[in-house]
Amino acid sequence: PLPPDIASDDDAAAAQTPSQLLQVPVSILQGAFCFACFPGNSQGPSLAVSFVKFANVLQGLARDIRDERAFFLCLVKAILRHKTRLHRQTRDAIVETWMTWLQPPLKKKRKTGSMTCAAHEFVIHLITEWATMGNLIMSRDLLMQTTKTLVETVDATEQNANRKFSAMWSQTEVEDDTGGSEKVRPFVVIKKEYQRMLSILPSEIAEQWKSEVGIAASPQEEEADNAANDAAAGNGKGDDDAARMDVG
Repeated sequence: PLPPDIASDDDAAAAQTPSQLLQVPVSILQGAFCFACFPGNSQGPSLAVSFVKFANVLQGLARDIRDERAFFLCLVKAILRHKTRLHRQTRDAIVETWMTWLQPPLKKKRKTGSMTCAAHEFVIHLITEWATMGNLIMSRDLLMQTTKTLVETVDATEQNANRKFSAMWSQTEVEDDTGGSEKVRPFVVIKKEYQRMLSILPSEIAEQWKSEVGIAASPQEEEADNAANDAAAGNGKGDDDAARMDVG
């Protein structure tokens, strides 16, 4: 009998696709990228330069990293270690670069855009964390401007009207208690980050933001607002009655 065919290393390599061959160098680059972002490895404006350089090389190798959850998790943790010491130039470089990561590659056809991808989830988480640190990194005006740009960016990647930001937001209104259907479940996590971001803002500013991105308050939110207004009106009436009694 003939000996079994044993594939050589060259044959195995030839059978792999270009994307499979790049998995190892991409993973090594992602690890180096995250390491460079930790405090002590890059500081001040130099981190902004390093961030853009790493991002450009990574984009050239991987092209589409929107669903690289493990990478974004590590990257956000490294960035947040800087806390309020993060340089504004670095913040701007991070946000601008992240917006390009949300853009789908021109040659890659995909039925869905970036609405529910990991890149969207982690960038709104990062922005919200910055906002919780006060005005040193993310002021209120910058927070509103950046998040509105973020919504416009992910909206532009979706061709299906049912996957637009406002549509996904309204679809998850009835799904929050059950975890959502398979199609909207990934957006539930993203929506919770936006809700956390909105909770930082005064109610009137939050409502303005919702109006500008095309989403309406849920029935539960409207009921809570009405209850708050009624309570405020009741307190005002009580103060007036007390004042009249004092005068009498």
